[in-house]
Parts: sequence; C-alpha cells; structure tokens
Amino acid sequence: MSQSREGHPEGTASPRPAKTMAVKFCGGCNPTYDRVAYWEAIKARTGDAAVWVGADFPGPDGMLLICGCPSVCPLKHYNTADYGCFILVDSDRRTPEAVAASIFDKEGT
Repeated sequence: MSQSREGHPEGTASPRPAKTMAVKFCGGCNPTYDRVAYWEAIKARTGDAAVWVGADFPGPDGMLLICGCPSVCPLKHYNTADYGCFILVDSDRRTPEAVAASIFDKEGT
C-alpha cells in the first residue's frame, strides 16, 4: 500500500478539519460591487473546507472582511494579528476563486 504525503496509507488519510472563518461586511454606505454575491461565490468555492460564522464568534481560525470601497471603515475595529488568516476585500478586483484559495494559504492575505 502506498503512503500519502501525510504518512497515512493512501485512501485512509483523515481529511483536513474545516477552517472556521468569520465574515464581516462593512455598512455598505458606498458599495462599488455586490458584496453579498461576492461572498456567496467565495463560500461556494470553499465548500465544506470552511465553516462560516459571524464576526462575533470567539476564536475563529480566520477573518474575511468584505468592504464595499477602498475606505475599509470596519478595519479599525480589528487587530489582524489576532487571526491566523486575515483577508481584507475592498473591491471585486480579485476573483472569488483567488480569495477562496487564499483562505487556505498559510498566511492568508
């Protein structure tokens, strides 16, 4: 039987536990894109690999802060160092696929 990269016999490796990600939206006073549709596309791409919770959830693995414009008003309320992965979105320049992939990068963005 061959070995997987995790050292478990191939086909028996335990799946990676889901990452708990908090999501927070800005107030939407000046949105330049549909923030909810953008998040729904990210959520669809992460599938079961991420569990999404509200921003007040204690101790998430990461935070996705979705702002509607470059002002990123809610950022002042968060210490990015408190999260293993902190992703700030201020426009739809990055594709939802790229943002979803960055959730599972070691550093996030």
